[in-house]
Amino acid sequence: MADGQVMTPTNGPSCAGAFAVDAGTVLRLENQLCFPLYACAKEIVRRYTPLLEDLGLTYTQYICMMALWEQDAVTVASLGARVHLDSGTLTPLLKKLRPGAWSSASAAPKTSAASRCG
Repeated sequence: MADGQVMTPTNGPSCAGAFAVDAGTVLRLENQLCFPLYACAKEIVRRYTPLLEDLGLTYTQYICMMALWEQDAVTVASLGARVHLDSGTLTPLLKKLRPGAWSSASAAPKTSAASRCG
């Protein structure tokens, strides 16, 4: 480029290669952030399992119990939002807790369709 000439996107150096991505490299498991997070989560559950077996709880039941210990008498929907579980997962989990006297459930007043647990 000559002195005094202004560089523009059309006459300047190309940087297209600077951001070129090799799909074979990017898609490798060791280059994925999600994999170490997944592995860490599995390791946490593995370490909690022997401690929770004595209580008859799974890790997922345990985190629900922790949320209920923090705030009693919450709706199933708000508990699900707190522990990031949908009602299809949470409802059977709560039903399994009841026989062991870990939790109770009641219907909310007739003005609401929400169920309460705690």
